[in-house]
Amino acid sequence: MTQRRVVTVGGVRLAYEVSGPPDGDPLILLPALGETAGHWAPVRDAMAPGRRVYAVDLRGHGRSDRTDRYSLELMRDDVLGLLDALGLDRVDLAGHSLGGFVAYLVAQAQPWRVGRLVLEDAPAPFPREPVVPVRPGGELDFDWAMVLAVRAQLDRPDPAWLEGLGRITARTLVLGGGPTSHVPHAHLAELVRRIPGARLTTVPAGHLIHAAAPREFTRVRPSSPGGRRCQARWRRTVTIWKGRRVSAVAPSAAGAATAEPRRGRSSRSLSTAAVTGNPAVRVALARPPRDS
Repeated sequence: MTQRRVVTVGGVRLAYEVSGPPDGDPLILLPALGETAGHWAPVRDAMAPGRRVYAVDLRGHGRSDRTDRYSLELMRDDVLGLLDALGLDRVDLAGHSLGGFVAYLVAQAQPWRVGRLVLEDAPAPFPREPVVPVRPGGELDFDWAMVLAVRAQLDRPDPAWLEGLGRITARTLVLGGGPTSHVPHAHLAELVRRIPGARLTTVPAGHLIHAAAPREFTRVRPSSPGGRRCQARWRRTVTIWKGRRVSAVAPSAAGAATAEPRRGRSSRSLSTAAVTGNPAVRVALARPPRDS
């Protein structure tokens, strides 16, 4: 049974959805820009039988407070405060796009608190050319002021965030969506280069990997120490696409495994939908094996 709850962190009400046994290993899910905890519903339901799953509305999203201040640092501190409030000393952490950015800020701020880290098509903290976003029409499930504030920081990130990637100790998986994603491969490669022991897998499904390729997304996970089985599973993931083989290369010296791009229509992310008005899509994720 899924429960909707709210906790106050630093005077800000943060909403989250929780499911699974109270004694299950905790997993925190952070969504992309414009997304909410509800977009993780299939993930939550699949993970709940064996894990305690917390899907969070970041500040300015969903049922969490709209505030007069927004920043990536505040979102990071909100997540750390949430862990404190819930009494979670150590968790696994997964984030998509903006959620992935916040996730690695959490993991570099307090490395001992994150055991496994999954970064789904999350950009590296590199400067980029600013683009003025267009507000979608109608009622939004997020604060437009938050979008403007966060995008400004993504355009001109703090250089310390890039250096801080080296402090991450979590077993880290970086997932890329291939050439149809707007996140440059160079960003993903830089995350892998800077995060000790990180691995890169490409699932050529576009930016929203977990929605476009839920089965493939499910089967990849951070590697276990010395785990050949895990490496083989990664290889199977990148060589099978919706039941068909695609060409793949062996992991590179940097630990990256890539597959040739899938042809056809690309999938678009909810972080893109947040500024274009495209409809949301649901996600699905199965519980990882116990040996993960």
